[in-house]
Amino acid sequence: MEAINYLELDPVSTDDYVAYIKFIDKAQQKVDFMEEQLDYVKELYDMMEEFDIVVPTKDMANYQELMKIIFVFFF
Repeated sequence: MEAINYLELDPVSTDDYVAYIKFIDKAQQKVDFMEEQLDYVKELYDMMEEFDIVVPTKDMANYQELMKIIFVFFF
């Protein structure tokens, strides 16, 4: 929530702009890392499906909910 509040503020000074750009860059790096991790998790779930490995219902529900949230967030 703090990040959203920070992003809603308009930078005023040069220092504000520099800090804002650094914040955006760091956030993008975190998003990139999360995407890599999610791709890995998706591959694991795909392999489990391919080899008929039973996934606990709760785990599958959590995974599907996460994928919905990500789809809405990125698309």
